[in-house]
Amino acid sequence: IVAHMQGVRRTFARMGGAQPAPPSLDRRTVTQTQARKALEQSTEDLARLFESALQSRQARVKGMPRRAIDMLTYLIQHDAHHRGQICMLARDLGHTFNGGDGMRIWGWKKDL
Repeated sequence: IVAHMQGVRRTFARMGGAQPAPPSLDRRTVTQTQARKALEQSTEDLARLFESALQSRQARVKGMPRRAIDMLTYLIQHDAHHRGQICMLARDLGHTFNGGDGMRIWGWKKDL
């Protein structure tokens, strides 16, 4: 699931001109460390692209198919959907989450 999330982020970062593009991940062999690093890079790349477009009052990030706000909303919804799937699978496998886990998963706090 995380490799898929990164793949979508990578696609849109590349469309927007991020160079070098965030790394792709092989869903069969990716490690947690690789996934974390790739997600951090795609977050930085996408944030930079959207920030630049919004600060210069551009309706779109050049190269992306929709308006900047629509693309940003799509990416947030996409990540949230898959974070929910990950949480559901973890619970199904017997993991219990504490309040701090939720805060970190949803990005509300870096570390608790």
